[in-house]
Amino acid sequence: MSSNKLKSVWAKQIALIAGSFLLGLVLTYYFGFIAGLSLNIIVLVGLVFYIRRSQQKALRNLGFSDEKAGGRYAPTESKISLKYVCMSCGSRVKGAKCATCGSQAKRATF
Repeated sequence: MSSNKLKSVWAKQIALIAGSFLLGLVLTYYFGFIAGLSLNIIVLVGLVFYIRRSQQKALRNLGFSDEKAGGRYAPTESKISLKYVCMSCGSRVKGAKCATCGSQAKRATF
């Protein structure tokens, strides 16, 4: 990663921290401590959800998705699911426990 990109990321993070601090001060001043703190938390949680949604949208535009393996360029149209194998006896597990030995230790196979 180049140092310019790293400086840009740091600048955005510092701006977000400073902005949330100032927003908290302003909301606390005008609405009191409890109401200002709760409004500040609501705004910050909303901001986090907005950022996550925009990042997921950007990743979908690049072809990444959680629907199927390989993104939209996968050769199959069906969903690929994980299969689990019991680590104690080696049989296939469907659920939380192994049907044969009752163990909860399982590993994913691809």
